[in-house]
Amino acid sequence: MLRPIGLHKRRALLAAPLMTALLGSARADGGVDDGLRRILQRRELHVLVSLGVPPFGDLDAMGEPAGFDVATGQILAEGLGVRPVFHDVLPSQRLARLRAGQGDVTANITVTAEDARQVLLTSPVTRADIVLASLVRHTLRRPIDLQGHTVGVLGGAGLEGAVGETLPRDTQMLVYDTRRDLAAAVEQGAIEAVILRRPVMWRFLADFPRLGLTQRFILTRRLMSVGLRFGEHDLLRTLNSLIFLARTSGRLAALSEVILATPQPDLPSF
Repeated sequence: MLRPIGLHKRRALLAAPLMTALLGSARADGGVDDGLRRILQRRELHVLVSLGVPPFGDLDAMGEPAGFDVATGQILAEGLGVRPVFHDVLPSQRLARLRAGQGDVTANITVTAEDARQVLLTSPVTRADIVLASLVRHTLRRPIDLQGHTVGVLGGAGLEGAVGETLPRDTQMLVYDTRRDLAAAVEQGAIEAVILRRPVMWRFLADFPRLGLTQRFILTRRLMSVGLRFGEHDLLRTLNSLIFLARTSGRLAALSEVILATPQPDLPSF
């Protein structure tokens, strides 16, 4: 079983009345949709994460899943009274794997209209600045400066949709599956700038210093939510309740400070 990441046992009591009601419904008249019933009966929450995108997903010193997405999945599983099971998939495959039923939820994805057409989205769990970094020789200091340039992003998690909605029309965006692919594209001159969520950018610049990239500006700010399949509305309502409890108790704020090194902003509820 995975070790909890910054979880306090006492706080699990907050979700106990909620779980009692849910289990009662599941065992009585079938008034719980298939997604939630499946999780409760199996006593496992299967979470799709990408463990190659630190600090949202990574492996710790013991080789176990770690990061903000993993911690979020642990909070939700704890609230449901089940065991979290994490599946490492490429960011670009997460939504397709979720829709195919190969997981119950996918950890934090950037909220965009495109993603809302593919999956249900919970109330936000955090917000991320999406930032651009480029070589020193490129004088890219604002979005309009990207006209005629080629930029690279990591696929999946809604990032390319958010970036595509913001870039000037004649900017070319290339999408890559891994951080190594993105770094190789910079080295080969295929792209002139990299666009990532700010915490991911910090780690990317630290892990690939040879690229000589410098962070330039914030391209946009986007909310991030947990995704689940269409039709699973009881599960959506339950996860939203658990997210509300985690927010009001300060647990999500603590994770943001410790793992993302970012203060938790005020977040809306859907």
